Amino acid sequence: MSFCQVILYQKHVDTIPVDIKTRGIPGEPGYEVYYDKSNSNINPDWWNDEVVEHFRNNPKDLIPIPPTDPGE
Repeated sequence: MSFCQVILYQKHVDTIPVDIKTRGIPGEPGYEVYYDKSNSNINPDWWNDEVVEHFRNNPKDLIPIPPTDPGE
């Protein structure tokens, strides 16, 4: 038997919706996930790029943190 517990830093979870924006309905034409690189984002571009890609592929994920994120 094994057990695993994942603890997420609240500061990371809270900043995702600040940068990442969606438009439209997941699975429908015109659905878009993006962030404005010209705006002063809270998270670095490499992080936002990973989250956008993950969110595009997993639109129902309530906490779209890429599984490959190494953490802090």
